[in-house]
Amino acid sequence: MKIGEPGDKLSLARVFAAMLAGGVLLGLVGYIFDLAIGPLIAMSGWWTVFATGGVILGAMIQVIREFAVPAPAEREAVARALRAREEAAASEPDA
Repeated sequence: MKIGEPGDKLSLARVFAAMLAGGVLLGLVGYIFDLAIGPLIAMSGWWTVFATGGVILGAMIQVIREFAVPAPAEREAVARALRAREEAAASEPDA
């Protein structure tokens, strides 16, 4: 579910919210990993690794959703190329 329009005044806030949510969710997974696997390998603190990964993953996903949309000029160029291709296909004689 996409909330808002890409590039509006709340875009950056949504990116930070996704970073926070990703960090918390993967931090919880890391905490469970810490409880289950940490004592077996004599290492703890995995929740920090998972939380950092969640922050990065959350930011990447939301930034792509927010800002990786074609600009109007790019959309027009693609539409123009599609129209030209359709016109060329329509003007070809059927074999």
